Amino acid sequence: MRIAFIVQPDWLKQHFGVRNLFISIFSLLKRSGYQCDFVFFRKHGVNCLFYKVLLDDEDLIENVKYSVIHSSLKFPEPLVYMPNTYCQFLGDNIDNQYDVVLYTNPWILEENLAIQAKKHILLCHDIVANKLSFLDERVFHWAFLHNDGYKYAKKHNMHFLSNSEKTDKEICDFYHPIHHSFLPPLMPASFFDAMYEKNAKKENAIILAAPFDKRKGLDIIPEYLNALKNELDTVYVFGQPRCSEVDWRQFWQKTTNLNIKYFSSIKNEDLINLYKKSKFLLFPSLEEGLGIPLIEAQICGCRVVTTDFPPMNKLAIDGILLSDNFSHNIIQIRNALQQNYNYKNLADEARKKFSLLNVCNHMDKILGDE
Repeated sequence: MRIAFIVQPDWLKQHFGVRNLFISIFSLLKRSGYQCDFVFFRKHGVNCLFYKVLLDDEDLIENVKYSVIHSSLKFPEPLVYMPNTYCQFLGDNIDNQYDVVLYTNPWILEENLAIQAKKHILLCHDIVANKLSFLDERVFHWAFLHNDGYKYAKKHNMHFLSNSEKTDKEICDFYHPIHHSFLPPLMPASFFDAMYEKNAKKENAIILAAPFDKRKGLDIIPEYLNALKNELDTVYVFGQPRCSEVDWRQFWQKTTNLNIKYFSSIKNEDLINLYKKSKFLLFPSLEEGLGIPLIEAQICGCRVVTTDFPPMNKLAIDGILLSDNFSHNIIQIRNALQQNYNYKNLADEARKKFSLLNVCNHMDKILGDE
């Protein structure tokens, strides 16, 4: 079976989370024996010109060329990574060249696209744009493109494939598609083969995953770290800021007494190793679509400290769910850091909970439905 993943022309530079999700689906389907291509189109008058994008698997799943340990004194520049690619021109028509066409986002859909194939699938990420359009006129055009794409997909009877159960429910409430489903939790492609060794050495370390965002608990994280400073040898931090420079500098001012190693960019192999040697991921996020760091950490034998809200509380395996009682939370974390814990068993349980087979079976069912 041949599957075309329809992407936007600048897909390698835009929408990091969206890209990582469909790359994981793409990689999993290829591993399962499907023939998959990335295809984008450019408008030429009323026609669409189609191109296939070729790149090797390593460049596909790697977001950076090398890891960078960054100074807390300088606000990091936005990360730009462009792998080596080759584009093959397919012409102004790819009708029936593919059995399945999977559209990687709704805003890419438009009337002139009209590709003929046996099945059409739209990957749905959320309806945040729809909601924000009532509150912020600056996102109205962005919201319009989302809405237009969803309406187009419903009109053409596409299968709405949501990234989570929450998104699927919201999509049904807004658009009432006939065919819809949601993916089981899916780890990034770079973690497919990440295995935690039984005798791996743990440090008295906590890791923070892209914490520079108010929604990720940026304001409360320093308070937790400072309360645990006597139990921690190292705090590992990775990720680009999604906050103001003022908020970023305040974070560092509040954590000056801690031994923090900050990676503004990090290769997949190095990230996996950080998870493996850290005892906890501190992830007090208020809102998540997928909660990918929680999946990544536990796959690598790293326990999680997170909030007691979905999907965080549903993804946590024997983790610590934060309550409103700060002192109680600190006691729990402190005791857990000193505990003789079976991290290998956690990794094995995570492999079962976030099984690739679950996603494969779901995709096989969708792709096989007429």
